[in-house]
Amino acid sequence: MLIPRSSVYGIEWPVLPGPAAASMLAMQYQLEQSQWLPPQIILQHQFNQLARALAHAYETVPFYHEHFQKIGFNPKERINPEIFTQLPFLQRSDIQSDGGALLSRQIPRDHGRLLEQQTSGSSGMPIKTFGTEVTQFFWRVFTLRDHLWHRRDLTG
Repeated sequence: MLIPRSSVYGIEWPVLPGPAAASMLAMQYQLEQSQWLPPQIILQHQFNQLARALAHAYETVPFYHEHFQKIGFNPKERINPEIFTQLPFLQRSDIQSDGGALLSRQIPRDHGRLLEQQTSGSSGMPIKTFGTEVTQFFWRVFTLRDHLWHRRDLTG
């Protein structure tokens, strides 16, 4: 069993994790519990979150505002699997040519700092992407979940 390090000197067990570790553990617990919900409930939660993300993109990301208008998609309407399958995929060339237009003009303050990433370009031209401290947190949460699912030894 993986036990995080305590953030308090002299407290070894049970540990008192620091804020980052506590958030990771809380998220792991939430994901572990929610994975057993009925599929319809999970789908409902996913589409509720997707609707919020698409509405934010429409309102604050020039690329998506333009593309959603072109295809007649209104993110304020209820999204469902049928509508979702109609949405076009973002292409690598879109990122390379319209990278600045893909950046939100109003990143929520609670999402933290804007972080830049760039691929090596091994399969062609490199691409530059942006995320926030929240997206980085979720990346770490899902990476840890993958390690736990595969029962990797994390003590090394």
